[in-house]
Amino acid sequence: MKDTHTETNGHVVLSNIVKEFPTDRGIFRAVDNVNIDIQPGEFLTLLGPSGCGKTTTLRMVAGFETPTSGEITLDGKNIVSVPPENRPMTMVFQSYALFPHLTVRQNIEYGLKIKKMKKAEMATAVDAALASMSLTNLQDRAPSQLSGGQQQRVALARAIVMQPKVLLFDEPLSNLDAKLRERMRLELRQMQRRLGITSLYVTHDQSEAMTLSDRVLVMNNGMIEQIATPEEIYRHPASVFVADFIGRANFLPADVLSKGEGVVTANVLHQQVTVPAHDSVADADEVVVLLRPESLRLSPLAPGSEEAISGTTVRVLATVFYGDHVEYQVESEAGTVVVIESDPDVGAISHEGEWATLSYNTSKAWALPAA
Repeated sequence: MKDTHTETNGHVVLSNIVKEFPTDRGIFRAVDNVNIDIQPGEFLTLLGPSGCGKTTTLRMVAGFETPTSGEITLDGKNIVSVPPENRPMTMVFQSYALFPHLTVRQNIEYGLKIKKMKKAEMATAVDAALASMSLTNLQDRAPSQLSGGQQQRVALARAIVMQPKVLLFDEPLSNLDAKLRERMRLELRQMQRRLGITSLYVTHDQSEAMTLSDRVLVMNNGMIEQIATPEEIYRHPASVFVADFIGRANFLPADVLSKGEGVVTANVLHQQVTVPAHDSVADADEVVVLLRPESLRLSPLAPGSEEAISGTTVRVLATVFYGDHVEYQVESEAGTVVVIESDPDVGAISHEGEWATLSYNTSKAWALPAA
């Protein structure tokens, strides 16, 4: 269970939020009637392609943008008219935004000096922030003497030392290299869980969203496509857009035979299967079945036996060996399908031009409206 950080834990609610911008072509609606309930201590990530409205939403919570209409409350109080500097929030930016002429310690204590905190209290708070980010031995260095990961930890320490009710993150790890980014994700998540601060994080990186979040909110064209746990978003996406944006996906056309509660029976690659389905399938004219590449299996066929199993026989178009997994592109009646096999037996790998049978566990399939 998370520790409470303050008496009121940072319950943020966005109600019917609309943000419009004037353009040469008229009014552009960047955020379209968005409703979000961020629970105290929750780590919520806004995820989506560029221009989907996620950063504008974050800026409205921070106070850098004012909603055209709607309400933002923090612990039950409307904060739309409260200026950014008076909101109990801190933001961690992509650029770190450290003062180059100040030491690590001076950067961290800067905000507390603005608040006119007493020296003894400030020293205690800064020492705790330095220790929490493993920066104590670096406190007298200038930002230019630090690595990218160390600079990011300074930015985090400067944010948490203010004891905010809400932490806001604007793609803070995007400037780091791949390995450091993975390590910082873990450090960031551990810090947030330890402190229990409500956190709103913006990224277009699906791996970050899946790794860090209690819940993920997927945006598209200013609207919410889905908000759910990372597991639910990945296994049971609400739309083809979400399924395609999160991870890799194969969409196989389905000839629907019947629809039941939470399931669909259909012909997929000439096989009759019953698979779990999203509720919206009940009203859909066309249905596709989502299959994640890692849920598919290939079984080699003996030469000359490619007609043995009608409908599931595929031809290997490409084979790429990555060490810990092998990725296939295979040609099926439904088009090209991607298959990923983890920890492959090198002797059993299928090669380009060979024939194989394609199979999957129907419980891991997911039916969605095609549109």
